[in-house]
Amino acid sequence: MSSGAEAVETAIRAARKWGDAVKGIPEGLARSLSARTTYTAGRWQR
Repeated sequence: MSSGAEAVETAIRAARKWGDAVKGIPEGLARSLSARTTYTAGRWQR
């Protein structure tokens, strides 16, 4: 991984795979959430 965006994409892909395999969530029904901003070191960042 070379960027934060790629890390997020990989995490979402892994979560979907886990939801399908472990929880049995049908394809097309999974929803992914992400934040537009983050709270780091005591301040909000965009």
